[in-house]
Amino acid sequence: MFKKLYYKIKNYLATEQGQQIIKRVKSLLWRLGWMVAAVFVSWLVSLLATWNIPADLQILLGLILGEVSKFIRENQLTINANK
Repeated sequence: MFKKLYYKIKNYLATEQGQQIIKRVKSLLWRLGWMVAAVFVSWLVSLLATWNIPADLQILLGLILGEVSKFIRENQLTINANK
């Protein structure tokens, strides 16, 4: 029973439509990971707010985090393309 279901799913994911679903799930997980990172940073910033860090510096740190995310994602795509 499970073996039949396994092969059915495996064959579906091998199709073009299945590959599209895989890409979308990977994208969802990537965004979820960065949302978790953003929540953590937000918590950290609220903790550091008691130290009176200027809002300009907080915005700068947010922009830096966005660029780090973009750099990591682009390098991940380059590594996957070389395989």
